[in-house]
Amino acid sequence: MLRRRLRNLILALLALATIAIVAKRVYDWDRQLKAEYATAGVIRDVTQFVESHQGQWPQSWDDIPEGDYARQYVRMRFDVNIDELVGDPILIQSAIFPVSGVYYTYPHAERQLNQLRDVLVRLHKQ
Repeated sequence: MLRRRLRNLILALLALATIAIVAKRVYDWDRQLKAEYATAGVIRDVTQFVESHQGQWPQSWDDIPEGDYARQYVRMRFDVNIDELVGDPILIQSAIFPVSGVYYTYPHAERQLNQLRDVLVRLHKQ
């Protein structure tokens, strides 16, 4: 009888642990999707900001539509040096990125960041 209770307790704990692990992974995946979606929006908004402000980089989240929402999912460097971004094609990749630091579901991020850099280059050569 005691063995049976112990076995049932162990099975119940294993089931709870499995449920907790699955729930955590679903939560993490949902957060990653939101982060990458928000990052795509921020890249688009920064590109529009740069175009409409003669090549100036946003100074804070206040310059970005939906900035209050995005700040919880996106890391953005507001202290970038535009001349460095224009001069170093790789630097733009570290200017805007999801909180995880990794893209899993947003394959166009590199291309869109390069397009943002192209806008910066075009506006700063004028």
